[in-house]
Amino acid sequence: MGAKQRVIPNAFTLENYRLLLQNQEFWPAVRNSLVVSGVVTIAGAYFATLAGYAFAKMHFPGRDLLFRILLATMMIPLMVSLTTNYIIISRLGLLNSLWAVILPQLAPAFGIFWMRQFVISTVPDEILEAARIDGAGELMTFRKVVLPILRPGVAGLMIWLFLSSWTQLLLPLTYLQDQKTYPVFINSLRTFPAIPVTHLLIAASVLSMIPVVALFVFAQKAFVSGLSAGAVKG
Repeated sequence: MGAKQRVIPNAFTLENYRLLLQNQEFWPAVRNSLVVSGVVTIAGAYFATLAGYAFAKMHFPGRDLLFRILLATMMIPLMVSLTTNYIIISRLGLLNSLWAVILPQLAPAFGIFWMRQFVISTVPDEILEAARIDGAGELMTFRKVVLPILRPGVAGLMIWLFLSSWTQLLLPLTYLQDQKTYPVFINSLRTFPAIPVTHLLIAASVLSMIPVVALFVFAQKAFVSGLSAGAVKG
């Protein structure tokens, strides 16, 4: 009968973290993930907010049909569109660049749906009409009137975008060859040739939670407010 495995070690050590930080692939993977997550979070939130506002408050031909099509895309698994996206990205010459991972995440259907419902819930038509009477154009109205009201919803959306892009494995694993994001780096430790580097894998998994926890702590108030005010109404 083999020796029993201990859940709690006899002695605590930071040696595994030291070895991980000395790994030559660690810091480039962290940098790549921070770049991807940062761009997706900021740009994705902006585009989703604009689209959500348009679907909620602007009237144009085919608006409801386009929105139904958008909702339908949420039911399509990522793997189904992976090949098509690969062909498009390859023809654009973006393979093996961080843009190959960023672009497919810039206009998330759920983000647009989230912001549309938030706009409907929190932005009354009377405010928009008053801004237009004062001579403000659509972009000015959006920037000066709508965005300040939508801050809680945008904060919640940005947290969701950061989480989804920070933990994204399939896209970088498919589109990147010479570069790694942090999830791909962790996956490479799990599939290390011959013997998985379990001690480094656990240490890397613990460190991966730091940006997520830090973001949630700093944005907790806005996130909770966004969940409450942006709840879907009937």
